[in-house]
Amino acid sequence: MAPGDLALVAAAAGVALVPRPALPAATAPLALHPLAAPVTRTVSAAVRAGTTRRPDQRRVLDLPRGAAAAWSPAG
Repeated sequence: MAPGDLALVAAAAGVALVPRPALPAATAPLALHPLAAPVTRTVSAAVRAGTTRRPDQRRVLDLPRGAAAAWSPAG
């Protein structure tokens, strides 16, 4: 989400799809409407070839997978 996207929505100049973690604490004067069907995305990590067997790097790469598994769509 680019800075100003929500300002455009607030000015009635557009609509924005915003991931829950990116929503500001205060959303007035906006109205939030959850989507009827969930949206998924694929996230990739770019690492130098041959380094993915390093234990420290493997732990960092496993963090998003664990967070995604623990996340509940109900929020």
